[in-house]
Amino acid sequence: MKILIQHGDQRLGPYTDAEARAALGSGLVRPGDLAWREGSATWIPLAGLLARPAGLIGAPALPKAATPQIPGLAIASFALGIGSFLCFVTGIPAIIVGHMARAQIRASHGKLTGSGFALAGLIMGYVGTCLVGLSLFISLILPAFFSAGERGREAIRMNTGRQIYFTCKQYQADHHGKMPPSLTDLTPHYIKSEDARKWFSDPAHPESGENGWIYYGSAHPADWDGGKSALLVSKIARGGRNVVVHFDGSVTRELTQPDW
Repeated sequence: MKILIQHGDQRLGPYTDAEARAALGSGLVRPGDLAWREGSATWIPLAGLLARPAGLIGAPALPKAATPQIPGLAIASFALGIGSFLCFVTGIPAIIVGHMARAQIRASHGKLTGSGFALAGLIMGYVGTCLVGLSLFISLILPAFFSAGERGREAIRMNTGRQIYFTCKQYQADHHGKMPPSLTDLTPHYIKSEDARKWFSDPAHPESGENGWIYYGSAHPADWDGGKSALLVSKIARGGRNVVVHFDGSVTRELTQPDW
């Protein structure tokens, strides 16, 4: 009587008993593979079938090949990958689970499917993580960049304020202790016109040509408060920190409300 053998997804045979034993001995089939012999009622392991005498009952239907299943890890990776566009914390788990799912599918030798789900989860996880990383990088770098720019402009204001101060002191020495009535009185004898445009303009908007300083030299005596009164105050946004140049030459940053 002929024997049929179910080896994985393959159906081998029909074999005679001798041929089935030879296939088993050569390793072509395994003892646990399901087998059916003409006259047998059911499919049973090949080793047990060869040990039984032939029966006389009609053959049952051949077993159907198992349908490959999609592992839960592949579905999880896909879902986490979608979520990575909404919440960055799911991006890395999507990548990890996706790699695990693909390894599981490869190791199943066709019993598992869903590699596409795992691959899609991987890609979305990588993209989502990169996008979030880029946005975080921008959110950290841009404020630092603007802050550095403002510090640079403030350093320019402070240095310019000192230069104006020393020029006013030179004017004072030449005019019997009187400070210049206004900053424009320093040009062109003490400050060249082209230099005056740089010194007096607002460093944040030098192209505007607008005076970036409030001058108090003609409004206060030089010995007010021991020289701590303001000689110059830089113009910036209300409520911000202004550069203040005092009559004694000290330069500070203060929260003031200049009256312009």
